[in-house]
Amino acid sequence: MVGKMVCTAKYESSFYERASNRNSNGSIDRGLFQINSIHLGGTRGCPTSANALWDASTNAKCAYAIYKMQGINAWYGYRKHRSECDSYQVRGGSAAPNPGGSDDGNQTDDDAGPGGCWSGTLAEMVEAKTCVESKFDGVWFQCMNGKWYRGVSGNNGPYGACTSVHPL
Repeated sequence: MVGKMVCTAKYESSFYERASNRNSNGSIDRGLFQINSIHLGGTRGCPTSANALWDASTNAKCAYAIYKMQGINAWYGYRKHRSECDSYQVRGGSAAPNPGGSDDGNQTDDDAGPGGCWSGTLAEMVEAKTCVESKFDGVWFQCMNGKWYRGVSGNNGPYGACTSVHPL
């Protein structure tokens, strides 16, 4: 669910904590998950103050409470971008594997040969230690043992020197 919720926040607020939208019925959506003012003080897990929704942590906690009551379909951003959000991968920090297995998130680890990786950016298999800039989000990854890892700096990745470098 984390990937779906991150994708939802992307389309609800573009990850802007102070996003706001006045609806035609007079209610106001606020924060990362565009929490509607009808939830203030009336939904357990949500704050009583509208200003509290500007805090990302408070907004996310309230979003979780709404999710537990109504499910993911409570958000228009999710419903409109369901196919992307259902497969959205949350990427970690330095040297974290890309769970999608590809530098663009479209292929799985099963598509890679021993040591190599499938590169959606290059549309081909690459050898271990190859470094590729993702067309998905511009982040650099290094291939190792069939998985993509963050943490490329210059011509070096988390597993040492890049055997080849492929910028966008």
